[in-house]
Amino acid sequence: MKKTVFTQEHEWLRIEDDDVVTVGITDYAQDHLGDLVYLQLPEAGKMKNHYSRLGEILREYLLNRLGISSFAETSEELIGEIRRKGLLPAVIFDGLADALRMSDFVKFAKYQPAVSECHQHYETVRAAIESMEQRQREEEERRRSDGQGAPENKAIIQPSN
Repeated sequence: MKKTVFTQEHEWLRIEDDDVVTVGITDYAQDHLGDLVYLQLPEAGKMKNHYSRLGEILREYLLNRLGISSFAETSEELIGEIRRKGLLPAVIFDGLADALRMSDFVKFAKYQPAVSECHQHYETVRAAIESMEQRQREEEERRRSDGQGAPENKAIIQPSN
């Protein structure tokens, strides 16, 4: 019998009949990213709203999944933190840094990027979240296989019946 368990960090674990466990990010981040696409804010000329929400989704993910509180940090501070922690491969990191800087230009300098740039930055943030999620899952698996257990800031999951 398949069993699905949800964690406090917005991910799910599916335990198959053969004891194979599949881990994925919950619909939390995906839903919020999907909602942003559905709203079509860039097409409506609401660039500031689009970039503000995109940044919020990223920062919520960083806090809830990785324990990185970044709401009080500037984009440059957040970029530096992501670089120091080595959370992303260089090519994804560079794109995310560009997206965060563009977000600041739009929010504070009232720059109006092309709709295609907004879509490109959306895809960059989505790819960054997916990459960090994959890295986090691999780290958790390494800890489990090394017998270290769950990190201190993570909940221990008890399957529900």
